Amino acid sequence: MKEIHRVLLIGRGMIGCVFGTAIYNGLGPDDRFQVLVDAERAERYRQQPLYFNHKRYDFDYVTPENPSGEPADLILIATKQIGLAAALDMMARYVGPDTLILPLLNGILSEGMVAERYGWERTLYAFVYGNGLLTDEGYICPRAGRLLFGEADNTVPSERVERILAFCRRVGVHAEAPADMRKAQWNKFILNVGINQSAGVLRAHFGDFQHSQKCMDLCVGLMEEAAQVARAQGIDTTGMIEAAVDNVRRSAPEGCPSLLMDIEAGRPTEVEIFSGTIRKLAAEQGIPTPYNDLAYTVITAVDEYHLARRSAQ
Repeated sequence: MKEIHRVLLIGRGMIGCVFGTAIYNGLGPDDRFQVLVDAERAERYRQQPLYFNHKRYDFDYVTPENPSGEPADLILIATKQIGLAAALDMMARYVGPDTLILPLLNGILSEGMVAERYGWERTLYAFVYGNGLLTDEGYICPRAGRLLFGEADNTVPSERVERILAFCRRVGVHAEAPADMRKAQWNKFILNVGINQSAGVLRAHFGDFQHSQKCMDLCVGLMEEAAQVARAQGIDTTGMIEAAVDNVRRSAPEGCPSLLMDIEAGRPTEVEIFSGTIRKLAAEQGIPTPYNDLAYTVITAVDEYHLARRSAQ
Protein backbone atom coordinates (compact mmCIF):
# COMPACT_ATOMS: atom_id res chain seq x y z
CA MET A 1 0.00 0.00 0.00
CA LYS A 2 1.39 3.39 -1.01
CA GLU A 3 2.06 5.60 2.01
CA ILE A 4 1.01 9.23 2.37
CA HIS A 5 3.89 11.65 2.91
CA ARG A 6 3.05 14.87 1.03
CA VAL A 7 0.06 16.73 2.52
CA LEU A 8 -1.42 20.02 1.37
CA LEU A 9 -3.86 22.08 3.46
CA ILE A 10 -6.09 24.81 2.02
CA GLY A 11 -7.75 27.04 4.62
CA ARG A 12 -6.19 28.26 7.86
CA GLY A 13 -9.32 29.01 9.89
CA MET A 14 -10.32 27.09 12.99
CA ILE A 15 -10.75 23.70 11.31
CA GLY A 16 -7.61 24.08 9.21
CA CYS A 17 -5.66 24.92 12.35
CA VAL A 18 -7.11 22.05 14.40
CA PHE A 19 -6.01 19.45 11.86
CA GLY A 20 -3.05 21.27 10.37
CA THR A 21 -1.35 21.62 13.75
CA ALA A 22 -2.12 17.99 14.64
CA ILE A 23 -0.50 16.79 11.42
CA TYR A 24 2.44 19.18 11.81
CA ASN A 25 3.12 17.91 15.33
CA GLY A 26 3.34 14.31 14.11
CA LEU A 27 5.39 14.73 10.94
CA GLY A 28 8.25 12.35 10.27
CA PRO A 29 11.54 13.08 8.47
CA ASP A 30 10.14 11.90 5.12
CA ASP A 31 6.93 13.95 5.34
CA ARG A 32 6.09 17.29 3.76
CA PHE A 33 3.26 19.49 5.01
CA GLN A 34 2.40 22.71 3.19
CA VAL A 35 -0.39 25.28 3.35
CA LEU A 36 -1.64 26.68 0.04
CA VAL A 37 -2.66 30.36 0.13
CA ASP A 38 -2.68 33.34 -2.19
CA ALA A 39 0.37 35.61 -2.30
CA GLU A 40 -1.12 38.28 -0.02
CA ARG A 41 -1.99 35.77 2.70
CA ALA A 42 1.38 34.04 2.39
CA GLU A 43 3.17 37.29 3.19
CA ARG A 44 0.76 38.19 6.00
CA TYR A 45 0.96 34.75 7.61
CA ARG A 46 4.75 34.80 7.52
CA GLN A 47 4.73 38.18 9.26
CA GLN A 48 2.04 37.14 11.73
CA PRO A 49 2.72 33.53 12.79
CA LEU A 50 -0.06 31.24 13.91
CA TYR A 51 -0.51 30.55 17.61
CA PHE A 52 -2.62 27.52 18.46
CA ASN A 53 -3.13 26.44 22.06
CA HIS A 54 -0.35 28.86 23.04
CA LYS A 55 2.19 27.26 20.69
CA ARG A 56 3.70 29.00 17.67
CA TYR A 57 3.51 27.31 14.26
CA ASP A 58 5.59 28.40 11.28
CA PHE A 59 3.98 26.50 8.45
CA ASP A 60 5.47 26.19 4.98
CA TYR A 61 3.24 28.50 2.90
CA VAL A 62 3.08 28.02 -0.85
CA THR A 63 1.12 29.84 -3.56
CA PRO A 64 -0.51 28.71 -6.81
CA GLU A 65 2.05 30.80 -8.73
CA ASN A 66 4.97 29.07 -7.02
CA PRO A 67 4.19 25.37 -6.69
CA SER A 68 6.87 23.26 -5.06
CA GLY A 69 7.83 19.73 -5.94
CA GLU A 70 5.61 16.79 -6.70
CA PRO A 71 1.80 16.54 -6.46
CA ALA A 72 0.33 16.05 -3.01
CA ASP A 73 -0.60 12.59 -1.77
CA LEU A 74 -3.42 14.09 0.31
CA ILE A 75 -5.21 17.44 0.06
CA LEU A 76 -7.35 18.74 2.92
CA ILE A 77 -9.77 21.52 1.95
CA ALA A 78 -10.78 23.50 5.03
CA THR A 79 -12.15 26.68 3.48
CA LYS A 80 -15.63 28.09 3.82
CA GLN A 81 -18.12 26.99 1.16
CA ILE A 82 -17.86 30.43 -0.43
CA GLY A 83 -14.15 29.82 -0.99
CA LEU A 84 -14.39 26.29 -2.39
CA ALA A 85 -14.45 27.21 -6.09
CA ALA A 86 -11.33 29.33 -5.70
CA ALA A 87 -9.62 26.56 -3.72
CA LEU A 88 -10.30 24.06 -6.50
CA ASP A 89 -8.63 26.41 -8.97
CA MET A 90 -5.67 27.12 -6.69
CA MET A 91 -4.81 23.48 -6.06
CA ALA A 92 -4.76 22.31 -9.68
CA ARG A 93 -0.96 22.06 -9.91
CA TYR A 94 -0.83 19.93 -6.77
CA VAL A 95 -3.28 17.29 -8.00
CA GLY A 96 -1.75 14.16 -9.52
CA PRO A 97 -3.18 10.81 -10.61
CA ASP A 98 -2.85 9.35 -7.08
CA THR A 99 -3.86 12.43 -5.06
CA LEU A 100 -6.66 11.91 -2.53
CA ILE A 101 -8.90 14.85 -1.57
CA LEU A 102 -10.86 15.33 1.65
CA PRO A 103 -13.22 18.34 1.73
CA LEU A 104 -13.68 19.24 5.40
CA LEU A 105 -16.39 21.83 4.77
CA ASN A 106 -19.73 22.15 6.47
CA GLY A 107 -22.80 20.85 4.65
CA ILE A 108 -23.49 17.91 2.36
CA LEU A 109 -22.65 19.38 -1.05
CA SER A 110 -18.89 19.93 -1.21
CA GLU A 111 -17.89 16.37 -2.16
CA GLY A 112 -19.98 16.58 -5.32
CA MET A 113 -18.35 19.87 -6.28
CA VAL A 114 -14.85 18.46 -5.74
CA ALA A 115 -15.66 15.28 -7.65
CA GLU A 116 -17.11 17.25 -10.55
CA ARG A 117 -13.73 18.97 -10.93
CA TYR A 118 -11.27 16.21 -10.01
CA GLY A 119 -13.27 12.97 -10.18
CA TRP A 120 -14.65 10.55 -7.59
CA GLU A 121 -11.50 8.47 -8.00
CA ARG A 122 -9.72 11.21 -5.98
CA THR A 123 -12.58 12.43 -3.79
CA LEU A 124 -13.86 10.96 -0.53
CA TYR A 125 -16.65 12.02 1.79
CA ALA A 126 -15.40 13.84 4.87
CA PHE A 127 -16.41 16.03 7.78
CA VAL A 128 -15.00 16.94 11.14
CA TYR A 129 -15.93 17.58 14.73
CA GLY A 130 -14.01 20.33 16.47
CA ASN A 131 -14.51 23.86 17.72
CA GLY A 132 -12.66 26.41 19.76
CA LEU A 133 -12.09 30.10 20.34
CA LEU A 134 -10.18 32.84 18.53
CA THR A 135 -8.56 35.01 21.20
CA ASP A 136 -5.93 37.73 21.27
CA GLU A 137 -3.44 34.92 21.86
CA GLY A 138 -4.55 32.92 18.81
CA TYR A 139 -6.80 29.89 18.52
CA ILE A 140 -7.67 27.92 21.65
CA CYS A 141 -9.13 24.44 21.15
CA PRO A 142 -9.68 22.48 24.38
CA ARG A 143 -10.37 19.15 22.65
CA ALA A 144 -8.65 17.32 19.82
CA GLY A 145 -10.59 17.32 16.57
CA ARG A 146 -12.14 14.20 15.02
CA LEU A 147 -11.90 13.48 11.30
CA LEU A 148 -14.60 11.23 9.82
CA PHE A 149 -14.17 10.24 6.20
CA GLY A 150 -14.46 7.47 3.65
CA GLU A 151 -16.44 6.00 0.83
CA ALA A 152 -20.24 6.08 1.01
CA ASP A 153 -20.02 2.51 2.36
CA ASN A 154 -17.05 1.65 4.58
CA THR A 155 -18.26 -1.75 5.76
CA VAL A 156 -15.09 -3.08 4.18
CA PRO A 157 -12.65 -0.12 4.01
CA SER A 158 -11.18 0.53 0.58
CA GLU A 159 -7.45 0.71 -0.09
CA ARG A 160 -7.51 4.51 -0.22
CA VAL A 161 -9.42 4.71 3.07
CA GLU A 162 -6.81 2.43 4.64
CA ARG A 163 -4.03 4.68 3.30
CA ILE A 164 -5.48 7.75 5.01
CA LEU A 165 -6.24 5.87 8.24
CA ALA A 166 -2.63 4.64 8.35
CA PHE A 167 -1.33 8.17 7.88
CA CYS A 168 -3.60 9.57 10.58
CA ARG A 169 -2.54 6.89 13.04
CA ARG A 170 1.11 7.63 12.29
CA VAL A 171 0.86 11.40 12.86
CA GLY A 172 -1.63 11.21 15.73
CA VAL A 173 -4.83 12.53 14.14
CA HIS A 174 -8.07 11.04 15.50
CA ALA A 175 -9.72 9.60 12.36
CA GLU A 176 -12.62 7.22 11.78
CA ALA A 177 -14.28 5.66 8.73
CA PRO A 178 -17.97 5.15 9.65
CA ALA A 179 -19.62 2.14 8.04
CA ASP A 180 -22.47 4.32 6.67
CA MET A 181 -20.78 7.56 5.70
CA ARG A 182 -23.87 9.32 4.38
CA LYS A 183 -25.75 8.64 7.62
CA ALA A 184 -22.81 9.94 9.64
CA GLN A 185 -22.62 13.02 7.45
CA TRP A 186 -26.32 13.79 7.92
CA ASN A 187 -25.85 13.32 11.67
CA LYS A 188 -23.32 16.17 11.68
CA PHE A 189 -25.38 18.23 9.22
CA ILE A 190 -28.48 18.08 11.42
CA LEU A 191 -26.37 19.35 14.34
CA ASN A 192 -24.98 22.17 12.20
CA VAL A 193 -28.36 23.22 10.82
CA GLY A 194 -29.56 23.60 14.40
CA ILE A 195 -26.68 25.07 16.37
CA ASN A 196 -25.08 27.26 13.71
CA GLN A 197 -28.29 28.94 12.66
CA SER A 198 -29.86 29.33 16.10
CA ALA A 199 -26.60 30.82 17.38
CA GLY A 200 -26.59 33.20 14.42
CA VAL A 201 -30.21 34.28 14.91
CA LEU A 202 -29.85 34.71 18.70
CA ARG A 203 -26.16 35.80 18.79
CA ALA A 204 -25.82 33.06 21.42
CA HIS A 205 -22.81 31.05 22.58
CA PHE A 206 -22.92 27.41 23.69
CA GLY A 207 -23.39 28.40 27.31
CA ASP A 208 -26.58 30.26 26.41
CA PHE A 209 -28.07 27.05 25.01
CA GLN A 210 -26.98 25.18 28.11
CA HIS A 211 -28.85 27.59 30.38
CA SER A 212 -31.85 28.67 28.27
CA GLN A 213 -34.53 26.19 27.25
CA LYS A 214 -35.97 28.66 24.74
CA CYS A 215 -32.60 28.89 22.99
CA MET A 216 -32.42 25.11 22.88
CA ASP A 217 -36.01 24.86 21.62
CA LEU A 218 -35.14 26.99 18.59
CA CYS A 219 -32.06 24.87 17.94
CA VAL A 220 -34.07 21.63 18.17
CA GLY A 221 -36.85 22.99 15.93
CA LEU A 222 -34.29 23.61 13.18
CA MET A 223 -32.82 20.14 13.71
CA GLU A 224 -36.20 18.41 13.57
CA GLU A 225 -36.94 19.91 10.15
CA ALA A 226 -33.51 18.80 8.90
CA ALA A 227 -34.13 15.29 10.25
CA GLN A 228 -37.46 15.13 8.45
CA VAL A 229 -35.72 16.01 5.19
CA ALA A 230 -33.03 13.40 5.90
CA ARG A 231 -35.65 10.69 6.37
CA ALA A 232 -37.16 11.67 3.02
CA GLN A 233 -33.67 11.03 1.58
CA GLY A 234 -33.69 7.52 3.04
CA ILE A 235 -31.50 8.31 6.05
CA ASP A 236 -32.24 6.65 9.41
CA THR A 237 -32.15 9.55 11.89
CA THR A 238 -32.83 7.53 15.06
CA GLY A 239 -31.06 9.17 18.00
CA MET A 240 -29.51 11.97 15.94
CA ILE A 241 -31.27 14.91 17.58
CA GLU A 242 -30.61 13.55 21.06
CA ALA A 243 -26.93 13.16 20.20
CA ALA A 244 -26.82 16.68 18.76
CA VAL A 245 -28.35 18.20 21.87
CA ASP A 246 -25.83 16.30 24.00
CA ASN A 247 -23.03 17.68 21.81
CA VAL A 248 -24.22 21.25 22.42
CA ARG A 249 -24.53 20.64 26.18
CA ARG A 250 -20.94 19.32 26.34
CA SER A 251 -19.39 22.17 24.32
CA ALA A 252 -17.27 24.83 26.02
CA PRO A 253 -19.78 27.42 27.31
CA GLU A 254 -17.74 30.37 26.06
CA GLY A 255 -17.40 28.88 22.58
CA CYS A 256 -19.64 29.41 19.58
CA PRO A 257 -20.16 27.84 16.14
CA SER A 258 -18.58 29.18 12.98
CA LEU A 259 -21.64 30.97 11.63
CA LEU A 260 -21.77 33.25 14.65
CA MET A 261 -18.03 33.88 14.33
CA ASP A 262 -18.67 35.01 10.75
CA ILE A 263 -21.51 37.34 11.82
CA GLU A 264 -19.43 38.87 14.61
CA ALA A 265 -16.56 39.46 12.16
CA GLY A 266 -18.85 40.91 9.48
CA ARG A 267 -18.02 38.10 7.05
CA PRO A 268 -20.48 36.35 4.69
CA THR A 269 -22.14 33.39 6.42
CA GLU A 270 -22.76 29.85 5.19
CA VAL A 271 -26.54 30.08 5.58
CA GLU A 272 -27.01 28.81 2.02
CA ILE A 273 -25.50 25.43 2.85
CA PHE A 274 -27.66 25.13 5.98
CA SER A 275 -31.23 26.41 5.62
CA GLY A 276 -30.64 27.08 1.92
CA THR A 277 -30.04 23.37 1.35
CA ILE A 278 -32.79 22.21 3.73
CA ARG A 279 -35.41 24.50 2.17
CA LYS A 280 -34.54 23.34 -1.35
CA LEU A 281 -34.66 19.62 -0.49
CA ALA A 282 -37.79 20.09 1.62
CA ALA A 283 -39.60 21.89 -1.21
CA GLU A 284 -38.93 18.91 -3.49
CA GLN A 285 -40.68 16.64 -0.94
CA GLY A 286 -43.46 19.05 0.08
CA ILE A 287 -42.10 19.35 3.63
CA PRO A 288 -42.82 22.64 5.48
CA THR A 289 -39.82 24.29 7.16
CA PRO A 290 -40.98 27.28 9.23
CA TYR A 291 -37.94 27.27 11.52
CA ASN A 292 -35.47 27.16 8.63
CA ASP A 293 -37.51 29.76 6.73
CA LEU A 294 -37.16 32.08 9.73
CA ALA A 295 -33.41 31.41 10.07
CA TYR A 296 -32.86 31.98 6.36
CA THR A 297 -34.75 35.29 6.41
CA VAL A 298 -32.91 36.65 9.44
CA ILE A 299 -29.39 35.53 8.51
CA THR A 300 -29.59 36.58 4.85
CA ALA A 301 -30.75 40.00 6.08
CA VAL A 302 -27.64 40.17 8.29
CA ASP A 303 -25.49 39.14 5.31
CA GLU A 304 -27.10 41.86 3.22
CA TYR A 305 -26.46 44.70 5.65
CA HIS A 306 -22.90 43.51 6.27
CA LEU A 307 -22.34 43.57 2.51
CA ALA A 308 -23.72 47.10 2.33
CA ARG A 309 -21.39 48.23 5.13
CA ARG A 310 -18.35 46.68 3.43
CA SER A 311 -19.27 48.29 0.11
CA ALA A 312 -19.58 51.69 1.77
CA GLN A 313 -16.09 51.54 3.25
